[in-house]
Amino acid sequence: MKNINNIKKLVDDIRAERQGFVIERERLMQRREDLQNLPLNKDDMKSFLSNYVDLQGGFYMERMQPLVLNGLLNTPWKVFSRNLQLGLFAPHHPDTDRVMASALSFLLADQVKAGFCRLVDELPGWPEEAGPPVAERKEEIAAIDEKIIKLDGKIAAIDEQAVELGIVL
Repeated sequence: MKNINNIKKLVDDIRAERQGFVIERERLMQRREDLQNLPLNKDDMKSFLSNYVDLQGGFYMERMQPLVLNGLLNTPWKVFSRNLQLGLFAPHHPDTDRVMASALSFLLADQVKAGFCRLVDELPGWPEEAGPPVAERKEEIAAIDEKIIKLDGKIAAIDEQAVELGIVL
């Protein structure tokens, strides 16, 4: 009977060890999900908006400015002047809204960025429980993913050994 009790205790210990790994894996998965879903903190939001303004300004420099200059040089002044007054920075361009956003992002980048930063600072109801900075989130998620892979390996090894021994966990 003593040997059966020892075997039973060993099986219970293996089950407990496996269950501990499963619980730790679930805890890590929950933390990973939390990190992905927590709202951005204000500094990250400002950085995101600043990068967006730079991206839009780059679009203007690369694609729209040549169209504007072409319109200025090849369009009679009255037509170009009317288009400019209407906010059409690239005459006859079908994507006028994007042109306007790109032109403002290029021509008034510092003012637009400062306005976005003020807006974020003054925005009421910003979540107090904002997540950690994006860079820290990425590092923590990568570390969590590594831990989960190791735990999956440990759980699989226990399951495999249990099957080989004919133990039902």
